[in-house]
Amino acid sequence: LPNLTDEMTSISRWYKPYLEREAVCDALQQADYGAFILRNSTTHTDCYALSIKVPKFTHESNIVHYLIEKIIVDSCPNYRIKGTIKQFPTLLSLLIHHSVMPEILPITLNLNESFTI
Repeated sequence: LPNLTDEMTSISRWYKPYLEREAVCDALQQADYGAFILRNSTTHTDCYALSIKVPKFTHESNIVHYLIEKIIVDSCPNYRIKGTIKQFPTLLSLLIHHSVMPEILPITLNLNESFTI
């Protein structure tokens, strides 16, 4: 993924680029519902993985994972959760939107939770 220094600084509380999925799940187990970690996807190029702590009744595991795709529109990057239409100009705007409106997510994102992993 390209070096987006300014944007990555704005989301650094939640962005842990090289954290393995298992470590993400371990960290989220201790967190409140809606806590999330964003990392680089290890299986999809130019995508991010969004992992969220959710109540057990919404999913058999209490951690769910979504891919965030980077799409180029008029030579500018846009971001969306895979399988959705709504696009956002920055990762931060996508995260903020989903902290208010869950859309396809089972719960809104909790922007107050951060990780020092």
